Amino acid sequence: MYEGYGFPYAFRRLPGIWLQCYRGKSEGSYGKVSAQRLYPGASDEAEVHKRIYHLTQMYPGQIFGVASVNPHMDEKQYKAKIRKYITEYHFKAVKLHTIGHAVHPF
Repeated sequence: MYEGYGFPYAFRRLPGIWLQCYRGKSEGSYGKVSAQRLYPGASDEAEVHKRIYHLTQMYPGQIFGVASVNPHMDEKQYKAKIRKYITEYHFKAVKLHTIGHAVHPF
């Protein structure tokens, strides 16, 4: 076990995935962990999201998925991808990366 996260060290080596740990209720403990694509251009989008889904299944209630899809495509196609990750993979959030996806927030 990797002491800093409380999860097997191998997860830190998964390509294209960023794990973010949130503090637990007690000093030095961790609560939930979010898993998302490392950056918008990282690896194959569908494959990375599938690996994130498998992580959430291996550690239910501890790791939750975050969808990160480049919005520069047909609106229906984008919504279908997001819907799949939310409904089929049970991801809890959607990340819109302003720099990585080249989106101006205003």
